[in-house]
Amino acid sequence: MAVFRRIHGPLVLAMLLASASGARAAGVSDEGGRFARDLRARQERFAKEGARPQAMVPLLGVLTDLWDVVDDRAALARFLDEATTSAKTRADIRGRAAWLRSLLLDRSGQVSEAQKQRAELGLLTSFWVAGPFDNEGRTGHATVYAPEKQLVGPIDTNAKFDGKERAVSWRLMPAIAAQGMVSLDAMLRPDTNVTAYLTTMVWVPACARTRPIKRLLSRLQVASRTRGAAIRSRRMTAS
Repeated sequence: MAVFRRIHGPLVLAMLLASASGARAAGVSDEGGRFARDLRARQERFAKEGARPQAMVPLLGVLTDLWDVVDDRAALARFLDEATTSAKTRADIRGRAAWLRSLLLDRSGQVSEAQKQRAELGLLTSFWVAGPFDNEGRTGHATVYAPEKQLVGPIDTNAKFDGKERAVSWRLMPAIAAQGMVSLDAMLRPDTNVTAYLTTMVWVPACARTRPIKRLLSRLQVASRTRGAAIRSRRMTAS
């Protein structure tokens, strides 16, 4: 019996280790399959929604949720390519997909191409900012502060407003945009439980229709002018 245990003990141990390794491999494969199914479900939902605004839903978190876990990143890129070029999808959703595609290029090391694609989107990254104003208890966003009472006409850069802790005024935001995004926190002190205003100008040729812009930026205040449109943004919050 002693000889039997010495000979077969290592064999039994090896079999147990092999079995455990196989279980782990199967688990990894199953996880990869789950994320692949998630991606396919997003593709199917996107195709089903067509021209509806709900087509945006499958794009939410598509990179942050799947980039590090999906086995086939090429499939992820194809989904965004299809979403970007879909003829039946709304222009704003195609734009969102194109922006996500540029972030995918960044993650793939194709930074120059990513920057080129974002430049073609015409993202707004230059603003004047006023704030911070109080947003304790998330009540500030519903409060009409002084800048919101002056939505028509050019801003007064010399005007002073009662901010959360001190007087504030309109300030030109420096070039801090990264990947088409602006970090509002970098412009506000304090930067928690506060709200602020951003304003910018978008010039539209006189022959162009501004209605699509008004629909796309439904929460922005638009003042039509002879040769263009001045667009004043609504509130942005930081918490």
